[in-house]
Amino acid sequence: MATKRRPRYVSSSTTESMHAELEAKVVILGTQRVGKTSLAERYTSGVFSQNSTASTIGASFLTKRMTVDRTRVRIQIWDTAGEERFKALTPLYYRGAHAAIIVYDITSYESFLQVKTWLNELANNLNQSILIAIVGSKSDLHDQRRVHLSHARDKIKEWTAEHDTEFVEVMKNTDSGNDTKSPSVNRSRSRSTSSSIIRSYSANSTLETLSPAPDKLIDQITLLEVSAKDDSGINDLFLHITRKLVESKVKLAKEQAQRHRESIFLSSSTAGDGSIMSDTNPAQSSASMSRMPSSSSNGWSCC
Repeated sequence: MATKRRPRYVSSSTTESMHAELEAKVVILGTQRVGKTSLAERYTSGVFSQNSTASTIGASFLTKRMTVDRTRVRIQIWDTAGEERFKALTPLYYRGAHAAIIVYDITSYESFLQVKTWLNELANNLNQSILIAIVGSKSDLHDQRRVHLSHARDKIKEWTAEHDTEFVEVMKNTDSGNDTKSPSVNRSRSRSTSSSIIRSYSANSTLETLSPAPDKLIDQITLLEVSAKDDSGINDLFLHITRKLVESKVKLAKEQAQRHRESIFLSSSTAGDGSIMSDTNPAQSSASMSRMPSSSSNGWSCC
């Protein structure tokens, strides 16, 4: 006699987590010749053009697909022009961005000073929260360095004081090559009347971040150095950004699901006349349910 096979049920939450998708917009900002295009091309195509001198006109658009924490991610990377004549167009590119990468050249202190301008522009013109990474490019030119990481961290802390900065987290260089699984963290917290986050770490380092303040336009600021020529730190940069965006998406989905469950519970436990159904009085409960209106023929509607 053939036996009937039991159907196999899969949790809807498991299915969603295995097939979740995220599309994120990341904009790259910075002055001319700091290496924005080299950074974007190295990450998306693995290519570095040593002799490339062409400047970006307006903006270029690149994409990268990956799977992070069981979420399929498609990153839209907007590489903006650094020339002054294109400055008026820049707000069109960073509006709606989930993350911004502000690039400066470690061999040019002038390019680093422009970071303050970009921070203020983002804080003053955006109406949604955004992750920010401040990136010192060309870390392979260490003998020509004009901006040291510790100095950059101190200046950025000073610049962002008006944007409510609370935590400073310094990460030591692990010197672990491409291994990003064992970060070494040296944390110091500076308390003020603030609640955003500044972090710094050098190439080949990773960072486990703190929860950002949800009511701030600048969710958090990460500071690091990279080299497109040596392919150092760039993958860590985008992995860090992507993971934070995935975490935000998962957190938001959980909050929405919780609100949905609470709404259903309230709808199914509140009688039409405002009384609460009691499990100890089935007759009363049945009568109350018969009096409750339904917005659809299939069941209760929560909102």
